[in-house]
Amino acid sequence: MNPRTRYFTSSLAVAATGVCTNTSRGSVVITPQNTSFTHAGGGQLSFDITGDADPDYSFVYANNNNTKPQLTSEPFPGGGAYAPEHIMMPNITSKAVPADLAVGSVIDGSLYGGMSFWEGFLFRNFDNNAFGEWGGPDTDNPTGPVEGYIALRIETGGQGSGTWNYGYAHVRVDVPGGTIKVFETGYETDPNTAITIPPHDPALVVPDAFTGQSDTTGVTLEISVSNGGATNPLTITSAVFTGIDADYFTINETYPLVIGPGGSIDFSVDFDPEGLVSTFSATLELTSDDPFAPVISLPVTVEVGQPNIQLPASLELGPFASGDGAQALNVEIQNSGYADLEIYDAYFAAGPYSTRFAVTHDFIGSGLTAAGQGSVNLPFSFDPTGLAAGVKSAVITLSTNDPDNPTPTLLVNVEVSAPPQETTVSLAHRWSFDDLSDSAGSADATLVGAASVSGGSLVLPGGGVRQDYASVPVSATIAAASSLSFEGWFTPVVPDPLNPIPQDWTKVWMFGIPGTTAETVTYLDFTWDSLLDFPSANFRNGTNEVHTRDGDNPPGIPAGSEAHVVVVYDAVGHLISIYVNGTLADSVAWTGEIHDLGITTDNFLGAPVFHNDPDFAGSINEMRIWRGVLDSSDVAASFSSGPGTLIDPNSIAPNPEPFAITGVEIVDGNIVITGSSGLTAGQTYHLETGVTLDDFAPVPGSDFTGGDPIPPCPVGGPKRFVRIASGPGGE
Repeated sequence: MNPRTRYFTSSLAVAATGVCTNTSRGSVVITPQNTSFTHAGGGQLSFDITGDADPDYSFVYANNNNTKPQLTSEPFPGGGAYAPEHIMMPNITSKAVPADLAVGSVIDGSLYGGMSFWEGFLFRNFDNNAFGEWGGPDTDNPTGPVEGYIALRIETGGQGSGTWNYGYAHVRVDVPGGTIKVFETGYETDPNTAITIPPHDPALVVPDAFTGQSDTTGVTLEISVSNGGATNPLTITSAVFTGIDADYFTINETYPLVIGPGGSIDFSVDFDPEGLVSTFSATLELTSDDPFAPVISLPVTVEVGQPNIQLPASLELGPFASGDGAQALNVEIQNSGYADLEIYDAYFAAGPYSTRFAVTHDFIGSGLTAAGQGSVNLPFSFDPTGLAAGVKSAVITLSTNDPDNPTPTLLVNVEVSAPPQETTVSLAHRWSFDDLSDSAGSADATLVGAASVSGGSLVLPGGGVRQDYASVPVSATIAAASSLSFEGWFTPVVPDPLNPIPQDWTKVWMFGIPGTTAETVTYLDFTWDSLLDFPSANFRNGTNEVHTRDGDNPPGIPAGSEAHVVVVYDAVGHLISIYVNGTLADSVAWTGEIHDLGITTDNFLGAPVFHNDPDFAGSINEMRIWRGVLDSSDVAASFSSGPGTLIDPNSIAPNPEPFAITGVEIVDGNIVITGSSGLTAGQTYHLETGVTLDDFAPVPGSDFTGGDPIPPCPVGGPKRFVRIASGPGGE
């Protein structure tokens, strides 16, 4: 709290303590008031400015609102009746009292154009549309306190006489704090005579209160005492402690004690609690030549043997990437008291991310202790895994033996940054299903229900819903990723026409978090057979879904034949792409990152997350998850290599352009491709033909290698279209 000049008074209405000559025609009554009024206390603060011990004005809070300090005549007339006690202001319609007077200001009939009324408002007026400066410079969010002078005048000649006596009140207003203080008032006793606000010089300035701490052996207190005057020295002539605990305090100073203009001293006091543990209180009364406050009373309190917890206003940590994993952190708890501070418990219980924080100290085993004048660290953890970038907050609550603050709280803010974009492609997980092991990572599969491993494949009978599948713990990979590529070789079972197993919307893989509704679930998946018999890929982050089913869709994947599928989520290229058997089959624009899914709890091969779609029926020969983006050349190379061979995507040169047929002739009943582009030397391709663009099928015997001659394709039948496809297929 900032030190303020304090004025001695014995009641709310104090007789004049001094008269000083103002002009040759009049005299000024200066009355120390030194009284405060709080919004929380209710009631009103009345004070006398004329020196007759009869209150002239009152402070109240209009409508019991701490932003509406109101100064009125005493008594307030009400109902539009007349009152001679007026407050001067520039506009009696708004009744807003400005904070624009200071020492040296002249108050007379010309001030504010002679406008005055018997009520005024010091911040927000009666109809909430006029604002003064008493709440600080930001009137919509007052900061306070503001100290200044209010111009007053009393029509001593009767209503309409025009005979006024002028005065002022020196006040401090704290709008948000709801506190008003009147320091002193001045009153010119000669009618229609100006009053000039006199300087307070010298001025004895002490804190509003002094609080110290000590152990049981005692301490020397140093209390700041200043001279707020700018010209005259201040002389303290005596000081004494009063009150029930006065005998425990001894003043070390000798008198007279002189403080120069604008100067200050540390007033020395010895305190000896005589081995007692308690709170000691007394009042230090200082007598000086301060013309407005010859005696000032300062409350002094010393706590002996009490702990006093000190916490920062908030704890700011980070940044940590969402893929960094759980972070071991701590907060330093300081004890400015002289007794041990005991911390019995600590927990995070408030804030949207409180479940990501955890106190790691075992308070069941023992508490934490900060010795007097010492500190102790409280350990805790924060797990950013899967969180989007931004500040994540929670509140920690402590249980302590601090008598004044037994359950303090601390706001903890941690900045989370998004994981970096993958600049190279690396293999995160690989399941070849000779067993359940993950040969590239640590996410070994777990079988659920009737799922089994046989002949180097994961065998899934299908038919149920989340009944027969494999679970793979890949949540950490998903939570730390920006872009991922999912690759699998699988064979859907050929349905039995007499007892078909449902296959619509079956998922070869699906990773996500089940929600309470379809709108709150998060997931990514690959569906090999949607309701319209074509494959699709999806991404849903809990607020919206992106899928590949709009627009033209690729041909369906036939049951009974092994298919190679790669689904690429490219956060940089903003694209989700599906490759089937080495060839781009479908894509859709996508803005997002994989870690937007959060920490996925349901990571299934062959089963749905949340939805009641049937489990996949068939087998999965090989499943891989790559960090980063597999491009078309990577996909084509992997398809050509097959499930038993692992490619190195970072060593495969990308295709300079998509391969295309640039020339065709009919020679001896065969389609002869006379020109092509974009083929990779050494990579296997084959030809496909179809009557329409939707029924292409491999041409037997058409496999060839990039750079070698392309075999002719027989025209036989109604075939009209021909294309080159990646990988073998025409054997």
